[in-house]
Formats: sequence, structure tokens, C-alpha cells
Amino acid sequence: MRIPICLALAAATIAAPAPADWGPTKWGASRDATIAALGKPAYPVTGDKDDQVWGLDLGARDDGTVEGFKVERFFYFDKAGGLGAVRLQPDVADCPALIAKVRATSGKPVEDSSTRASLGKDGTMTGLRTRWTDKAGNQEKFLSVVLLNDQPAPRFCQLLFVPLGTAGPSTDLTMLGGGTSVDANA
Repeated sequence: MRIPICLALAAATIAAPAPADWGPTKWGASRDATIAALGKPAYPVTGDKDDQVWGLDLGARDDGTVEGFKVERFFYFDKAGGLGAVRLQPDVADCPALIAKVRATSGKPVEDSSTRASLGKDGTMTGLRTRWTDKAGNQEKFLSVVLLNDQPAPRFCQLLFVPLGTAGPSTDLTMLGGGTSVDANA
């Protein structure tokens, strides 16, 4: 029984990467191919452990737009060097408007959850996570929002795109990347 499953997984891994529907990149593409597809101003970067998203390494970045908002775009690669996640981070001042627009244009989410974590003497952090599945684009889209000390204005927001079936657990806020990793279960 294990052999057919292994063969199916191997075949899925070998299959040509499917396009990400929000841009010219392809899931599983190398860093060089991703940068070439994006064109300027994309450039390679080397992130450290604090820059990881679900164990994927930061390998490229550039600036762009999403839903009409300027964003920093971060591209994460698996151990084999294939594109495994794209993180889009707007200026925090644009978070409320971007959140409203994404929720209005993305349809019904398959997940809408929140996690609250104590920051000790610094108060509390609430992480809001919404997930949409885009089968045509072979990807899942996440909207993450961080609120500190029950303030209504977001402290951080981002959009994260990953290939279908690769998302981390709902209570894991380590998807935030960029040195803002928090384990809500700690």
C-alpha cells in the first residue's frame, strides 16, 4: 500500500509547477527563474532563520502592488530550491483598507480563525487568520492580521500565497515571517 502512495507523491513532485494566478511566477520554480519572471526590481536575498515561513527560506524580494496597494513582496523557497510561498506586506497604514478589499473580493473563506497569545508584561497579541482556496490557481491565500493589546488598528498585516496542500496549522503564527515569528502555543 505504501508503494503506490510514494509513487503518487513522487509523480506530483515531478510534475511541472502550476502558475501562481497573481503574477508571472510558478510554484516550484528556482530563485533565478522567479527573479527572471518578475523582472526588475526583483533581486536575490539571503534570509536567516527569523525570515522563514513554515520552514521555507527567504530567497528573493521586490516591491509591487496588490489590489491597488504598494507592497513589499517576499519569495520563499524549499530545501530543493523551488518557490513555495509568496508573502505580500503593505505599509501598516494601508492594512485596514487592504483587509476590507481582500475580504470583499476573495469570496467565502474556508477558514476564519483567531489566536490569542500572552506577551507577558507587554500585554497580549491577537492573530487573525483567514484562508481562501483557489483551485484554478493551484494555491491558497491567507490574510494575517496582528492586533496588540486589543487595539482596533492592526499592528501588522500580510497576504501569503502557498501551493494547495502546503499550509501550516491554524494556530501557528510563525507564518508571519520577517522576524515577527510568534508561537501561539508556547
